[in-house]
Amino acid sequence: MSFMSQSLPDATPAERERFRLIKELGCVPCRMQGLGINPGEANHLLSAGRRRGHRFTVSECPYHHRGAVPAGMGERAAYGVFGPSRAKHPREFESRFGDDETLLKMQDDILRRHGSLRVGGRTVAC
Repeated sequence: MSFMSQSLPDATPAERERFRLIKELGCVPCRMQGLGINPGEANHLLSAGRRRGHRFTVSECPYHHRGAVPAGMGERAAYGVFGPSRAKHPREFESRFGDDETLLKMQDDILRRHGSLRVGGRTVAC
């Protein structure tokens, strides 16, 4: 049983489409720094140590999300290029990129600029 299935109900079609789009539209912290669109992972934001829900997700690349250093790059070089990671430098990460609410707002703004989510031929909320 996966961690996600233990902590949250299965994602709806609209939530799965949100995951697909945020991964495709790229890491929010990378975009903030002008690093282009780097494929992201759906990071579920927390409240009191628990996932808030599938709607509360932000795209973060493996480095910003989990501190996974890109192949061929040392940790110091990765920090120099990408800045702090959420996993390894949480205070610095929040200071540079904003708190979870700020990042969620930015993610939702990116989705709105991209256009409406479509699931099964109908428009759904971001």
